Amino acid sequence: MLLIPAIYLECKGRYLYKKYSFKDAKKDFSENEWKIIEKMTEMRDKFYYNPFWLRIITKQRMNFWPNVIAARLLTRAPKETEEYVEDSRRFIDSLKKKVDVL
Repeated sequence: MLLIPAIYLECKGRYLYKKYSFKDAKKDFSENEWKIIEKMTEMRDKFYYNPFWLRIITKQRMNFWPNVIAARLLTRAPKETEEYVEDSRRFIDSLKKKVDVL
């Protein structure tokens, strides 16, 4: 989702790095449409990543299943993820209309 502003601007013929694309792309969307991008940014900030030392230990282990279990138990997405997915679908629908006009 967070690549969409850069891709959208690219469709319009403007080529910017992702971190610079948000400000310019926001101008083409209503406040309600842009809300999902802000929510996804918040979600990324809330996402829990297991500590670096734990990732090193699990990558050094040769057995597959302990790594899978560690990844599933130690990496958690925010509880609002399902709501974000629904909002993303609505945003993509509005984005399709804007890109088709280009």
